[in-house]
Amino acid sequence: MIQQWFIDDIKKVLDEHRYIVVTDAKGEGGYLLKYLPEEYKQLPVKDEWSEIEVKYLAEATYKNNKVVFYAKKKADSLTYLQEYVQTAGLLVLDDMEAYIRQKLFTAIGKNTNISRDKLLLAAKLSDGKDLRWWQSVADGITEPLRLEEWLLDFLHDPTKTKQRMDDTVWNVFCTEVYLAIDKTPTNQTAETMAQEVVNVMLQKLIDNTISGLLLNVYYQWSDSTEKMEVLRRYVDNFTVTTDVEIFKVNADHPFEELDRKVVKMYSDCLKYQKDITDIVGYIKTRTASKKAKAFKPMWLDSVLILSTFTIHGLNDVNNYNQMALFYQQNYARLDAAMRKIYVAWLNDETTLRPMQEYYTRINKELLTR
Repeated sequence: MIQQWFIDDIKKVLDEHRYIVVTDAKGEGGYLLKYLPEEYKQLPVKDEWSEIEVKYLAEATYKNNKVVFYAKKKADSLTYLQEYVQTAGLLVLDDMEAYIRQKLFTAIGKNTNISRDKLLLAAKLSDGKDLRWWQSVADGITEPLRLEEWLLDFLHDPTKTKQRMDDTVWNVFCTEVYLAIDKTPTNQTAETMAQEVVNVMLQKLIDNTISGLLLNVYYQWSDSTEKMEVLRRYVDNFTVTTDVEIFKVNADHPFEELDRKVVKMYSDCLKYQKDITDIVGYIKTRTASKKAKAFKPMWLDSVLILSTFTIHGLNDVNNYNQMALFYQQNYARLDAAMRKIYVAWLNDETTLRPMQEYYTRINKELLTR
């Protein structure tokens, strides 16, 4: 709302005068100018020579416009614009902290104890926020910069997201990001920093130590139709080490190669008649979760059907009609699952054959009956 308060201050003067001088000795309020209506002509003041130039432009070229002079100096340091300061209007932003605190006091009726840096940051991030947000910030309840509102956009498009921030916001953002991934802040490009965050995120999924902010961002990202392909590229370029403890990996991981490794383990167990309890438990957990669903191969559900399928009620079948009903209600899903497994593993005969042989043994019971 600081943007609207600033616009209101400008409008109040320009409703009665053609000129207003805005002084901003520290240059901390310049970002507010972009929110002014286009009908106001903005003329920046750099030095005494530019004072002469902008005065001429205001009187000649833009004589029919409302004019906003913006000077990064105090009012008493102006020379050729001094008459406008005295006769038209003046808005002082030399102390942005004081300006914001005064506006907040007027709006909410009390002073705030938050720090100067946090106050200035809140002002820059307040576009589109209402008075309740400011009240929450002033009371110390809401942090001005909420990583969950920025981080996904940053990982999706680092350069574009950085361009939306000025240096102050970017520096705070970087500090918060490195804190979130427990790394020491370094001076890196936006793309390099995004890659580092993704590397930490993916490794934490493998270690199953991911939680909080990073997990929430991952879930949003993996379920976003618009942003998912960028995540896929990150995943494709990430190296999964060979010593991964598969059954400890987060069930919502995005690595198909781990799913394929699990199926190979299942196939070996079938071949050598080993216990498949842990494997089936892993597949059940992974397929049951609805998170990151686009990264879970459809054939994994089929492997689960094959690994858990049992024939019940076959002995009660005594004629063709009963057999047709039994097939439709029980066995058809196994046939459908096996067809999907064939398609997915046709080029890996070593893995496919034990599953095929297991299916054949089950199928033989049906055909025998």
